[in-house]
This record gives sequence, C-alpha cells and structure tokens, in this order.
Amino acid sequence: MKRPERGMILMKETERKDCSENAGRLYGGRKKLIAGVALLTVIAVFIAWVFVPRSFEGITGVESTEGLRIGCSVQRDTFLEDYRFKELSTSRETGDVMSILTSSGYRKDIRYPFSNSAISTQAFDGRNMRLDFYDSAAERYICHIYLIDAGVLEAISYEDGGGEKSRTYVPTNSEMFDRLYEYLDDMAV
Repeated sequence: MKRPERGMILMKETERKDCSENAGRLYGGRKKLIAGVALLTVIAVFIAWVFVPRSFEGITGVESTEGLRIGCSVQRDTFLEDYRFKELSTSRETGDVMSILTSSGYRKDIRYPFSNSAISTQAFDGRNMRLDFYDSAAERYICHIYLIDAGVLEAISYEDGGGEKSRTYVPTNSEMFDRLYEYLDDMAV
C-alpha cells in the first residue's frame, strides 16, 4: 500500500462527495451573508446621510464673512411672497447673523428630500425669512436660503455652470430660528 504524502488525508469516495456537497451549501451561505452585510451597509449610510448634522458652511458654501454681503427679508403672515430686501450695512450685523446661523447644525429633512416644491403651509406659523448671500470679492451670488415655519431651512446654492442646487434641512438648534427672526425684526428688515 502506498503511503500518503505528508499533509494529505485519505478519504473514501463517499466521504469526498459529502465534502463537496457541504462546500456548496457553505458557499451559498456566504452569498447570503455578503448580501446581508451589503444591505446593512446601505442602511447605515442612509441613516448617517439623514441624521448626521452638517455645518452651515457645508450646506451653503458660505465660508467667510470677509467680502460677504447679506440681503435679508422678514415676513409675517405671508408665505414666500413679495420679499422686500434690506442689505445688512455693517460687518458687525453680518457677523451677528452668521453667528446665529452657525450656532446650529442642520440635518437633512427626509420629508422634503429634493426641493422646496413639496414644502407645505399646513403648520406655517406666519413667520419666514429669506437671506441672500453675495460674495463681493468674486462678484457672484453664493446662495439664498429660506427659513420657514421655525423648523425648515431650504438652501439654494448657485453652481458655477449657472445651475441651482436646492436642499432642505432641519436646524438642530430649535432656538436658532427665533433668535434670527427677532434679530432681523428688531433691525426692521
């Protein structure tokens, strides 16, 4: 009888067949495991996309107050109509507004995933604001934002190719809307 090589195990033909069937079942289980891990990864990325707060700079592209001009409009009892703008006249006012806006993080609002066309007036409390951000050094609009209903912020940023990018967010600091509204209302914007 021939001696087996080192490391080889002698098996009967029936044992080999059983091993190959088990390997097939094991391989099918790996496919399911990989599909399950991939699905869990997609779910985790979606949850992070929705619930991880973004900075004001991250959602608008407004990075610095240097050379920044802000036009503001505050309204009560009307919904996104007939805005009358007042430009903030001092760098202190611009800094104060930016300080209020950056005091909050902003989470993606899954109720309105793509644009403001879905924003409804059902829970509208009568107050809304629009702020336009203009970079005087680059001579271009950066973005404008609507703050509506004490809990919805829509940021519309202007892209270099002339297009617009619209996204809707919910501030994580619930007092930010009230502070900004009172500040701008006191200035008689």
